[in-house]
Amino acid sequence: MRIGCCLAVLGCVACGPRDPCELGARPDTLDEAIALVDELPSPVTLTCYLSSLERPLGLELTSDVFSTQPAQGPESPRIFIRTEHLTMTVVPVGEGKDLLELGEDHASGMTAKAELKFPIVLPLDPEEPYDRILASPGAEITGCQVCHFSEIAIGENRYANSPIRPPDSMLVPLEVLHGAHESCDPTADEERCAMFSALLDHGEVFHSPFPDRFSTQFGP
Repeated sequence: MRIGCCLAVLGCVACGPRDPCELGARPDTLDEAIALVDELPSPVTLTCYLSSLERPLGLELTSDVFSTQPAQGPESPRIFIRTEHLTMTVVPVGEGKDLLELGEDHASGMTAKAELKFPIVLPLDPEEPYDRILASPGAEITGCQVCHFSEIAIGENRYANSPIRPPDSMLVPLEVLHGAHESCDPTADEERCAMFSALLDHGEVFHSPFPDRFSTQFGP
C-alpha cells in the first residue's frame, strides 16, 4: 500500500501541474456555456474554452461562406460543436475567429441564440452574450434573422429563430480537419493551429450531423 502511494505521488510529479483549461465541462444550455467562462483563467481565450470541453466531442464541418462566421475553404471550415441541446460554432481564421456562436434548442422548435467574443476579461456580464446578437443596441430583433428568417422573443431579452443546417454540398469530412491540423505550421499560422490543437489534441472527436428535418439556408 505504501509503495503504491509513493508511485502515485511520483506519477503526479512526473505529469506536472494540471492544465487549468482542461475542465472536462459539458455545457448543454446557453446559461451553462456562458457560466463556464467564469471557471477559466482570465483573460479567457477561445482556445482555452475549447480545451475545457469534455470529450468525446461531436463536430460538423462546413465550407459555407454565407454566414457571420464564414469558412475560408475546406481546410479552414466553419466548425459546429454539438451536444444534445446546444450547438457552439467557431472558425479558425477570418473576422469571426474570436467569436463563439451559441444556439440552444427551444421548446418552440427554434433555437435560442447568444454570442461570446474572446478574449474575455473576467468577470463576464451575463447579459453581454445576449446583447451582442441584437441588430443594434436596445433593438427588439437580432442580427441572426438575416439568415434565420423566423424569429420570436422568448423573454428576458432573449430571442429564438429558425434552425438551419449546412447544405449537404458544403459539408467537410472530419478527416479533412485532422489533415489540416497535422499539416498546420504554428510558426506561420499560430492562431489557426492553436484552434485545431484545442479541438483535436484533448481526446476523441466524432461526426455529429444536424437532423435532416432542419432546412438549409437555401431550402430543404
